Amino acid sequence: MMTPIFERIAIIGAGLIGASIARAAKAEGAARAIALYDCSADVRARARALELGEVCDDAGGAVADADMVVLA
Repeated sequence: MMTPIFERIAIIGAGLIGASIARAAKAEGAARAIALYDCSADVRARARALELGEVCDDAGGAVADADMVVLA
């Protein structure tokens, strides 16, 4: 695992691509925190179940204090 480059990565869109990015970032230790948001409550629930990071109920909460924002 590498030394984190970012304090917080926000991923907007937690579907297949966003979840894959979150999983890779988490596995590599790219950030101390990963926040995700998706407009679909079902997708947010899946992201929570997969424990991909902090799953937020609004985009503003996900991007707050983020060093990097990914639109997926």
